[in-house]
Amino acid sequence: MADAEPNRTHVEGPIANLLVELVYGDVPFPALTFARMESGTWDSHSLTAYPGRLQFDGDRLKLLLDVPDGGSGALLDLMSVRNKPATLVLSDGSTVTAELAHMGRLGTVADIDLYHWTWQTPTPARFWLGNLGGALPRGGNLSIVSDRSAEHCAYRLQGRFTWYLLPAKSNGDRTVVLDARGEVPSRDALVWDLLSMQFSFGTSLTLDHLVGVDGDGRAVAAMTPGHLVRPARRRRSPVPDDIFDADIWIPELFRLLSAKFHAEGWEPVIIAVAAYLDSEADHLDGAYLKAHVGLEAFAKRLVGEGKPGILVQDGKAWKKWVKTLGPTIRQHLVDPTRLDVVLGKFVSAMFAPTGDLVRQALTAFGVTLPPDVVAEIKNRNYPVHGFLMNGEMKHDIDVDARRVETIQTLLAALVACHVGYGGPLKGYDVDAGGHRPSPGWWPVTLTSERTSVHYVAGTPPR
Repeated sequence: MADAEPNRTHVEGPIANLLVELVYGDVPFPALTFARMESGTWDSHSLTAYPGRLQFDGDRLKLLLDVPDGGSGALLDLMSVRNKPATLVLSDGSTVTAELAHMGRLGTVADIDLYHWTWQTPTPARFWLGNLGGALPRGGNLSIVSDRSAEHCAYRLQGRFTWYLLPAKSNGDRTVVLDARGEVPSRDALVWDLLSMQFSFGTSLTLDHLVGVDGDGRAVAAMTPGHLVRPARRRRSPVPDDIFDADIWIPELFRLLSAKFHAEGWEPVIIAVAAYLDSEADHLDGAYLKAHVGLEAFAKRLVGEGKPGILVQDGKAWKKWVKTLGPTIRQHLVDPTRLDVVLGKFVSAMFAPTGDLVRQALTAFGVTLPPDVVAEIKNRNYPVHGFLMNGEMKHDIDVDARRVETIQTLLAALVACHVGYGGPLKGYDVDAGGHRPSPGWWPVTLTSERTSVHYVAGTPPR
């Protein structure tokens, strides 16, 4: 039986002209240029006293503040400000708002990364353009037709907004055109449409930013849709990796970890490695869940080869005693046929909580965890059974990122114990210089003088 012909609907008006121009014309992607900062605030701090400019490298927006000749002064205090909102007013009357800002470096220039940002001029945007990365099916429900040719591998998707995904370019990306009908999209609305798109296509998609254009194609606004997913190209080595440490501790950890893989095979180290890497690539809730599951699973292998601890003196005697409770328990049940389920829970009560395995595993290596870290380990129950790390879909980015990093540090600590690494670990608290020092509970037994090796190839200059 032949498939029925689809209903054909014409896309008309300015959007149709724009789609044809983007596919067949020589239309450059609108570039973003920013005027100098005139005034600004970050958290409760004023930035107006510092000459500032914005730098955009294609997917990341930075605010660069000139440091006065007399020294960094009050800017030093801003090194401890993490992930707080910023608002900037530029000399052309446009504004930049960022939900999160973080100073990554302070030298002759203060280098501040802006996340979840929006740039808006007084002119409203007609359409929004972006580059979508990801593997999509070659087909599509949209044809882009000119007087000489036709492209059929495009999509028109109707969500909160209307999305047009144009044919893939040479690098595999697709140009995205979003028709918000004059509305400035909220970040939540964008994220919900993007999540729906990713689930429907069954693949991860990247959309670094959208540029809003007016009727003449001029850039008049821009925003990043990033929300749940953390910035791309993240890197969080489990050991110190700044310019003074990376050449010491990364080679040492690599040497020991590789030796362990070759000596023991995939298990159990792959559990910790996969969980750590997955948690670094995922959004906060997924990262927290994967880090917790990997931490507990790895600890199980290190403590009793995965067998849970027993809280009772004799397991067989405990099970026999629980059976005698059957008649009494049955009287309290709404559905007596579920007696075996309830008795099974009584039997399971003889096993030690699995969350305690992490503490036991580290204690076996002489590591004593402070109460706040032990409490974070015990927080595993909610995400494991409810997926979200909090009771509702809200995040305090600074607090929740620290929670993820705490579990990642514990994973790194167990790996370090297992492979015999005695150097420092990257911690989860930030010092005044913006670094993450090794946690106080981790015993550093190896100094850089004992392990530092620098190799030279070629003939040194005379």
